[in-house]
Amino acid sequence: MTQCTQPSSDLGGIRFGVLLSSTMAEAWQVECIRHLVNRGAIAELMILDDTPAESVCCSKRLRHYNWSRLLFKIYYRYIFKPKSKKLLPVEPVLQGARILRCLPVSNGNGNILSSGDIEIIRSADLHFLLRFGFGILKGDVLDVPRFGVWSFHHGDEQLYRGSPPGLWEIYNGDPVTGVILQRITNRLDDGEVLYKGWFRTINRSWRDHFDQLHWGGVEWPVRCAAALLNDVLNPVAAHSLAPIYKPPRNLVFTFLMLKMVFYRVKFHLGELFRAEDWNIAITHSVNPMYPENVISWKWFPKPEKSVFVADPFVVKVKEDNYIWFEEYNYRKEKGIISAVRVTEVDRYPQSRSVLLEEPWHLSFPSVTEYDGEIFCTPESFEIRQIRLYRLQLPYMKLVLDSVLIDNLSGVDPVLWYDNSRWWLFCTTKDAPSIHLYLFFADNLRGPYLPHPLNPVKSDLRSSRPAGKLFVLNGKLYRPAQDCSVHYGRKVVFNEVEVMSTIDYREKTIDQIIPVDRSRFPKGIHTYNFNTSATVVDGKRFVFIMAVFKLKFAEHFKRLFHHV
Repeated sequence: MTQCTQPSSDLGGIRFGVLLSSTMAEAWQVECIRHLVNRGAIAELMILDDTPAESVCCSKRLRHYNWSRLLFKIYYRYIFKPKSKKLLPVEPVLQGARILRCLPVSNGNGNILSSGDIEIIRSADLHFLLRFGFGILKGDVLDVPRFGVWSFHHGDEQLYRGSPPGLWEIYNGDPVTGVILQRITNRLDDGEVLYKGWFRTINRSWRDHFDQLHWGGVEWPVRCAAALLNDVLNPVAAHSLAPIYKPPRNLVFTFLMLKMVFYRVKFHLGELFRAEDWNIAITHSVNPMYPENVISWKWFPKPEKSVFVADPFVVKVKEDNYIWFEEYNYRKEKGIISAVRVTEVDRYPQSRSVLLEEPWHLSFPSVTEYDGEIFCTPESFEIRQIRLYRLQLPYMKLVLDSVLIDNLSGVDPVLWYDNSRWWLFCTTKDAPSIHLYLFFADNLRGPYLPHPLNPVKSDLRSSRPAGKLFVLNGKLYRPAQDCSVHYGRKVVFNEVEVMSTIDYREKTIDQIIPVDRSRFPKGIHTYNFNTSATVVDGKRFVFIMAVFKLKFAEHFKRLFHHV
């Protein structure tokens, strides 16, 4: 059994420094540093901006105050309180680091450090500096660390430059928001992207969206440091001509606040009156990545409105082909793993048998066939384990074989065997559609080691597993979910370009989108096949009384709690 922890010293030998405005840093910045130190990186230098605060008389301040942005400034200073911006002391996570206090000099459109400060930084022999202060940096300091100065930009640099982070994406209705960790250069907004991720735009709350963007990247410096250590860091030049955004003016800010109120009301009403209703479709045609029109496929019957079926996998048991799937009951708020013969889909649910039921919710019965036996790794995030079950014949029941990974709320786990090593892909419940994690082992039952580049991918559009990996024309493909517009919008196919114990890279090359004229036109989030059949699931939105009652009770309790 593998505990979900990274080795404490796997970044041993990496030396870094941090550029800060003071000994207090924002909570997400402290967490970035903590991740590096916990993984064995050495915090060698804490560089503080010692520029004294400028004293400006009240009358001059009033004369030059930007009144056109007054509403935003009031909101940002007195009302906007995201948890990621909470100030925390940074010394506890930088114990042992030398302190260098600098007086940067303004040089046109940036700040430079003195030659004396540069020599002190040079003597520390750093791999990189992490910038959380000092404004726009220029000059020699950018080249003194071996791999430069690293800085976050919370926005897609190809679309948005400037600030505030995540706000203009809400205003413009963008379904996703990009975030980058980059190595900055003397060319403004033309750094080298070290890692890039995409998050769903939370349009009903700038605070929640702001927190998501900042907390979502706290592991990235560790990931890039590990890539650097293994010589697989591949920076990408990021020349951008995107417009430079500034805080909104009063009228625009008022309109933006009204839009967020509208989106929030719409979201809560949707939770009450629109429930996801999934179903499974099957065809006997097998054409990997290019399935026939879903309209002509055979759908499961829908005998009960409060029950849906999803996450289909096709598996051959002796001479019969079965569909294994999640069967979810809204009244019980729990899923079980069921099976039905391909030839008896029309008789569901009478023809189905229960493969596995536990006290907790189960879904995504990912199938693995190995050494003459059939195994399954269903999603069991509620107990924070990834479990391996074995099919017991002739009883057609799944029995616990072993626990592959402990202390991990794994979502949609998928196993793949490359004839020499086992690989396990999953996301996690805290961000189930964004960060892809990879583990590997020499044996099916483990122990499984976390990949040094975890998360190997951070992309709402193509991270979360959507089915078994497969080989086609000598290339390995990984189906994944695109959850950019909403959960389970469509399935994309990623071609795995590199998969080793020190590196992982893939690229999206195709997709399956829902068909507007089908019975379930709003989403597809699972795709699987074998030599006799292909299966997908489809989504629609309907009113379900059981869901309305549950959501109404949740909202009432929440309202009562805040009174």
